[in-house]
Amino acid sequence: MPKIVDHVAMRQQIAKIACQTIANSGLENTTIREVARAAGCSTGFITHYFPYKNALVIAAIKYVSARQLENMGKVAEFQPGDIFAIFLRGLPIEEEDKIAFKVWLALWSMSCTNIELASVQRQIHRDYLGFYSTTLLNSGVLNADDELLNQAERISLMINGLSIQALHNPFFWSAERLASEFEVILRQTFPLWAGIKPDNCGPSSLLVPESVTP
Repeated sequence: MPKIVDHVAMRQQIAKIACQTIANSGLENTTIREVARAAGCSTGFITHYFPYKNALVIAAIKYVSARQLENMGKVAEFQPGDIFAIFLRGLPIEEEDKIAFKVWLALWSMSCTNIELASVQRQIHRDYLGFYSTTLLNSGVLNADDELLNQAERISLMINGLSIQALHNPFFWSAERLASEFEVILRQTFPLWAGIKPDNCGPSSLLVPESVTP
């Protein structure tokens, strides 16, 4: 009886390996051959699932984005409305999130000159904005005159800006400093949040739930 192959799981596994390769070597130095070497398989096996490099890169960015949104969503299930805890899980504190942002940075660079990657980047950004918007609506931190999409964009700017700083200067931007600065920015942006923030949530506790199971 022929062996049944879970092709969806296999694509996910290859995408995960590609993420690590991009994070370690950069996007320009990541080739199908390098990913095959890291996966311990032939290039033909990789191209069976991803016939060209862009397809592999797109799978990688979709993989890390889905994981990050899932991880933040998991926090939201256990701590609904707690925007600090939820969005803190989007910062590069855990190792997998550091890898995710390295992949993101590589995509941002390439998408400036690659139409296909630019389209993917815009769609994924919309997915993040959708999650941020829903979280903000459920949190009770918005004023009556707040524009939801504008505030979601501000969350994106906070997370991306702090993450870039942390990746470029990890010794200065420790997990504690990231959390502390993020809290300061949240307080300034959402004055109502200070009145409803749970007492046990803050940089001193750094309650970062474990990632979802791969």
